[in-house]
Amino acid sequence: MLADKLNEKFDTVTQLDETLVGGLNKNRHADKKHKNTQGGKGKSIVIGALGLNGKIKTRVIPNTEIVTILPVVKDWVEKGSIMVTDEARQYHKSLDADFLHVSINHSEGEYVRGGFTNNGIENFWSTFKRGIIGIYHYVSPTHLHRYATEFEYRYNNRKETGVEKFETALTGADTKRLTYQRLIGK
Repeated sequence: MLADKLNEKFDTVTQLDETLVGGLNKNRHADKKHKNTQGGKGKSIVIGALGLNGKIKTRVIPNTEIVTILPVVKDWVEKGSIMVTDEARQYHKSLDADFLHVSINHSEGEYVRGGFTNNGIENFWSTFKRGIIGIYHYVSPTHLHRYATEFEYRYNNRKETGVEKFETALTGADTKRLTYQRLIGK
């Protein structure tokens, strides 16, 4: 019911990044621990794009390979737009063909390049993760897309009053129904 009806594509400067969601391996029960946890094994991946208009889009994806990411980006962002990313290898060359690509190298202490930054999307991930830790404490990978949608809604409607948010949520609920069986995954 909180799904944003944000259908227009971002068409100017867009910040793109992904985040891993999942607890630390050392905090997991013995039967839930993953061996060789380098690279985020056992974690879920959420990709997000933040437009110059201050709106954000998120989606849970199975991996960070460019064949997974590129169709999402092309669905969200107009060809020829400026894409601002971090130094992740999957973005180089693959985004350069359709977008003007600016890469910020965080590992070298760079956070702004030529007036471009991706701090906005990084701040969203910080709020998203703090929300999970502070509100829910745990999120199931099965329902992660619902949590991402909720925080996307919160961010995109942050300037509305509480009453306006409530009315929007109720309007979105008129055709949505989540049964208990679907909720528990049966």
